[in-house]
Amino acid sequence: MANRRPPKKLAGKCTGRRQLAGQILDARTAASLFGGTERLWYSRAARGIVPFRKWGGRLVFLRSELEEFFAETLPGVTLAEAKANIAARGWTE
Repeated sequence: MANRRPPKKLAGKCTGRRQLAGQILDARTAASLFGGTERLWYSRAARGIVPFRKWGGRLVFLRSELEEFFAETLPGVTLAEAKANIAARGWTE
């Protein structure tokens, strides 16, 4: 039996952040929206700190679940306020 390989990606295709209708996010997109790095989001998921799902062998996050999670864990501070504080202090995401 021949060694089967998936087709090669086309140049310029399948690059960048992945999101489905803005609701299903990969780790890179979650990091850009909520802060941190891609590696940090994988680590948080592995330790069960943030809500995540497995979809076709991939780790994905539901935007609504993350927003709800942060609303519960940051009482009195909205996500928009937290991002504004980060920007005001000159910290990078």
